[in-house]
Amino acid sequence: MILAILRGWLRARPLRGLLSALAVALGVAALLGVQLTLAGLDDQASTAQRTRAGESGVDVRTVAGPGLDATDLATLRGIRGVAQVGPLLQKSIVARVSASAIEGLDVSVVGLDGGRAALRPITLVAGRLPRDGSLTEAVLDEGVAAALRSTGATHTVRTGETVRLVTKDGDQTFTVTGIAASGAGGPAFSGPSVYVSHAAAVGPFALGLRTPLAAIRLAPGASAVVVAGTVEARLGGSVLAVDPRAGAAAPLAQIRPLLLLVVALAGLICAGVSANTTALAVSERRREIGLLRAAGAGPRQVLRLLLAEAAVLGAAGAALGLVAGSFLGVLAVTHLGASDLPAPPVALEPWRLAASAIAGMAAALLGALLPALAAARVAPLSALRSAAESSRPRSAWALAAAGLAVAAAGVVVASSSDVTAVVAGCAAVLIGAALCLPLVAGPLLRAVGTLLSPFSRTAPVAAAALARRRRRTALTLAGLVVSVGTATALSALSSGALTAGDRWVDQIFVGDLVIHSPAAQSASIAQLVAATPGVREVTPVRFLPAVAQGSSVGLAAIDPIAYEASDALDLVQGDRSAALTALAAGPTVLAPQELASAFGWHRGSHVQLGSGTSSLDVTVAGIVAHSLPAGDGREALLIGSEMAHRLYGASASGFDDLEVVSTGAAALGQISRVAARYGMNAVPVSTIRDDARQALGHTLALLSVLSWVAVAIAMLAVVNTLLVNARQGTRDLALLRAAGLSRSRALRLVLTEAGLLATTGTFLGVLAGCALALPLLRAGSSPGFQPQFVLPVGAALASMAAVVVGSLLAAAVPARRAAGAAIVAAIRHD
Repeated sequence: MILAILRGWLRARPLRGLLSALAVALGVAALLGVQLTLAGLDDQASTAQRTRAGESGVDVRTVAGPGLDATDLATLRGIRGVAQVGPLLQKSIVARVSASAIEGLDVSVVGLDGGRAALRPITLVAGRLPRDGSLTEAVLDEGVAAALRSTGATHTVRTGETVRLVTKDGDQTFTVTGIAASGAGGPAFSGPSVYVSHAAAVGPFALGLRTPLAAIRLAPGASAVVVAGTVEARLGGSVLAVDPRAGAAAPLAQIRPLLLLVVALAGLICAGVSANTTALAVSERRREIGLLRAAGAGPRQVLRLLLAEAAVLGAAGAALGLVAGSFLGVLAVTHLGASDLPAPPVALEPWRLAASAIAGMAAALLGALLPALAAARVAPLSALRSAAESSRPRSAWALAAAGLAVAAAGVVVASSSDVTAVVAGCAAVLIGAALCLPLVAGPLLRAVGTLLSPFSRTAPVAAAALARRRRRTALTLAGLVVSVGTATALSALSSGALTAGDRWVDQIFVGDLVIHSPAAQSASIAQLVAATPGVREVTPVRFLPAVAQGSSVGLAAIDPIAYEASDALDLVQGDRSAALTALAAGPTVLAPQELASAFGWHRGSHVQLGSGTSSLDVTVAGIVAHSLPAGDGREALLIGSEMAHRLYGASASGFDDLEVVSTGAAALGQISRVAARYGMNAVPVSTIRDDARQALGHTLALLSVLSWVAVAIAMLAVVNTLLVNARQGTRDLALLRAAGLSRSRALRLVLTEAGLLATTGTFLGVLAGCALALPLLRAGSSPGFQPQFVLPVGAALASMAAVVVGSLLAAAVPARRAAGAAIVAAIRHD
């Protein structure tokens, strides 16, 4: 019997059931899509880290002295848990393509052992590795192959051609057997490299050959932490032992709490749609339920019947949501994953699918529970009377008091400095505001109707009709406020982050053009670029590895005078002019705010910098908001060129980047051609700014998509409410038409009601979103990255247009039907 009644109910109102199922589908899709995206990106990051680490479980890097010697390597092999030690054989040499070339290219020769370097595989893009025992074969890094054009090559060096490398016996010709991918060795020995056999490394290149790093393959069951601690204890403070597989940055780490917020709110709105649907069903079927009760059905049977309807709709929506969520996850992983890495597989584990489906069905059932319980408790005679909605001011006041308490608690929590706490506080504020709406929705709508009365005569009547249906209207407004508020807050956060990113890029470069070389170039190349028509000035930058406080850091040698003459570098501690003057005069550095916070540095701090062969005591002359990227995911310490030569000697000569002040876009073509002649590429700073904006925009795109999914779920509640309002308002419209109201004015009245509901909810949501954006921006700030509030005008207008237009379109058909109904038939009681 229950199944027969349930089938009849679902067939009687198929559109309402479809809207409820779609709400569940969108909620399940959002939840599953986020899970798949985060899991896929985490898997990609872990796989990339494992690939770059190779078989190394612990990297032992020297922080003082010329490198590891035979005694050190023997000590490492004797440590318990060490299965194999792979020393990195490395030497700095000069490479050129022609014996007649006056200047060469500074590169590092890396010795291979079994086709690997420090237990890392070498990824080839062409050719093969040198044969074991070969003394005349080499593999070039892609960057080296391109940059060798500065030594006389007319094109990028290819396999089968020859290069000249300086050995202990002078220039020697080597045949290029392969080209390796840039950074093939990972962060352990990234840079311009030439790979040779082990025999060549200990033979022709033996003079000056160093072992700056040794990779350890761990025995089964050995702990990387224990082995690393033992290594540092055995070798003292001369080495730093780290796990190359640990510390992989979680993609989207900064926005994960926001993703969870949007998904949680989407689930909450989904439950609200289910509650709205069940409440509307109860209202329309009030007399049917009364007849069932009079025929002998008990409260539990009525409750089971209503919950069974919600469960069927939830199951149908969950099935559809699993398909949509899988598509969303695949799309997000493909677009948000690293472009230089293989796209990670999207694993559709059964437990993940089941958990998402259960969550969607649970939201549908929990939303339907309260109105179902209320319907089950109604006495049969009361249910058979008129279904007019009664008001309960006492419960509304109690609900509003609870909402104020929740919102106040949210404000307190949102004032925290922890991003997760701020996100939770913002969610509490939104929920608290939604709980207050049953009390304030009626007076608010009447006030809006009065304000709009000079422009629309039907506005006060429409507002009064909405206010009479206080509970239904408040529930719909709550969904709009929560969803539109979330979308607006995230849009403001995105706009602030993009603006801060633009400022970041603008602050770190002297010129309007950056010329990058994959290998260190000589000063003479910089002079040739400076002589190019359209170039006003060039500023060389040399990137070097350093050790500070026992940790590896990046160092950038710059010309302080050139920076002082520009607007680059924003100091947050110290006087800019005095700091740059000190940088040019003595052993001082400028530290980026991010690095200073990590190491506890401030203006005046003393730091010992090590280059591997020598050390230099420097003073922090100032803290800058941002500096040049160091290549390890952090920003570089800035040091003057003269001090860099004192610490590194001839290795600090030349440049890796040239910051160019040009005459404008017209000169870009000529400068690019000159740069390409020497294997370099020229990039406008505006392009770097656009690329940074695009990368940040891709990261925030998932948030935007999810927030609009939440808006779409709320719109389903609006459509559902409008359909029932139009259906239940048919009799009222018929009475007005009997008193002389025309069909066109009746139609305008219903559409005004829809527009008023949508506009009020959207406006309140935009206000709530702007208020919530402030703590979210504060929580998203970090040292040197201070996003400011930017009014999301575009998002606010888009929300307003989408919700209002969607509401009017949804109400158009039922409004025409209600306005055109026969007066006598509509007035007659059922």
